[in-house]
Amino acid sequence: FILVNDGSEDRSRYEAIWRTEGDPRFKLIDNQHSPGVSGARNTGIDIASGEWITFLDADDIMLPDAFRKFNAAVNHDPNADVHQFNHVRYYTTKNAHVIKYANGAGKFRFPYMPSWWFSVWNKLFRAELLKDIRFNESLSYGEDGMFVLDCMIKGAYIHHGGKGVATVEHIFENRQSLSHSKKCSDITKQIRTYLDYIERNDDPQVRSFICKVITDQLSNPALVKVICN
Repeated sequence: FILVNDGSEDRSRYEAIWRTEGDPRFKLIDNQHSPGVSGARNTGIDIASGEWITFLDADDIMLPDAFRKFNAAVNHDPNADVHQFNHVRYYTTKNAHVIKYANGAGKFRFPYMPSWWFSVWNKLFRAELLKDIRFNESLSYGEDGMFVLDCMIKGAYIHHGGKGVATVEHIFENRQSLSHSKKCSDITKQIRTYLDYIERNDDPQVRSFICKVITDQLSNPALVKVICN
């Protein structure tokens, strides 16, 4: 387990030292890249030595049987580059837990990805796939999508475990999360990054897919509200 401290000003760093002291399974390091979730994740990727990599954000909880499901997925389809799992979404305002995905199990290649493909905290990545892929540290919103897109365009395929195979509880209404505190400038910067991606890529299938992503973004009522305000 690699624990990356991203300049926390509370006691979390000291809590981590206290809870993991003397346990060789845990590595606690400070973010060696630019501040933010992308820099912290890149720091973790840089020092990871395992065959597979998964991510866990500060507002997510790994379910108790997650590693059993990781092992089962890899044994079921050892050739997959990315294993995607379902998640339990926790709504704090309603105190409700909801299984999110409706997708059936199966294999998916670009551009036919299963729903919620943007996230990285519900996936298990082959480490070899990520040797030359990193998060865009200039983005504070939408960096997950660019990262997964880079993986898919590289030729990776996702094995999706199906609706019942959940590994993470995601706190959806965390008002302190980056996705809930996004500003208009964050959204427009993400869209400009997608447009730059189009300019740098001649593949018409890639261009078409990214155009669809941008269209979906701009038709999302929540994002339109942020932009208009």
